[in-house]
Amino acid sequence: MDNQTKEIIFLVQGSSPEPYKVRFMKSDLFFAAFCTCPAGQKGMHCKHRINILTGSIDAIVSDNTKEVETIKKWLIGTPIEDTIKSLVFTENEYLSAKKALTKAKKNLSKALRGEKL
Repeated sequence: MDNQTKEIIFLVQGSSPEPYKVRFMKSDLFFAAFCTCPAGQKGMHCKHRINILTGSIDAIVSDNTKEVETIKKWLIGTPIEDTIKSLVFTENEYLSAKKALTKAKKNLSKALRGEKL
């Protein structure tokens, strides 16, 4: 593989009327992703890139949805792959904890009313 940079651009519909441009770049030396959404322009992570990196094509409005598979291949072995896995794991843990907290609060409400748990 040569050191030439490869690039794939998706148009993704977000909250703005105009679709955002999500650009992925890869070479032998790096893998990077950029988005024109407000978070992306500030250098922060955004759901538009994360969704594509995790294989979602739902918000893509360009006609190149099949290239998401290429992005997933580019991701393999990069530091981004590890951080995406960590993010997904942590989000799942958060959702489980949030569900458990809601249940605990409901049980406390029942107990405070003298109801059987």
